[in-house]
Amino acid sequence: MTTVAWLESLHALLLEEERDLALLVTLALREQEALILSDTESVTTVSNQMLAAAGRMELNEVRRESLLADAGFDGATLSSIVPLAQEAGLTTFTASCSHLMALATELRQAQERNARLLLGALRVRERWANLLASMGAPTYAASGHAAQPSGPIYLSKSA
Repeated sequence: MTTVAWLESLHALLLEEERDLALLVTLALREQEALILSDTESVTTVSNQMLAAAGRMELNEVRRESLLADAGFDGATLSSIVPLAQEAGLTTFTASCSHLMALATELRQAQERNARLLLGALRVRERWANLLASMGAPTYAASGHAAQPSGPIYLSKSA
């Protein structure tokens, strides 16, 4: 396989990865909206779609690593292939690599925001559970005064 043909097949694979990464960014933003609205059904749906897209990306990564190894660039990064692509006259290769890196940064930022939203939601839920647990009806001792509970107070999830 010629260098140009190899670079073109690598570029085609990068374009597939770029599409999947763009989809992941879109899904991460949809997940963010669902988290803000506390729409657990949408969060579950979007999360499943994200897992499928991430699985495709992992397969493409294996294919990319195989392509690089077959051409003698085992373990090479895409930035180390850019000069070779420029020598071969493939200017779109550089743009694809840059766009891929920008999408990866955007996805990381969206996922960090989602993680903060999830952590905040868990803290609010914990506070509500503690508040409701402390509001339990008191029981009365033989003396007619409120009796202190003897063990931990449990709150039913169905409450």
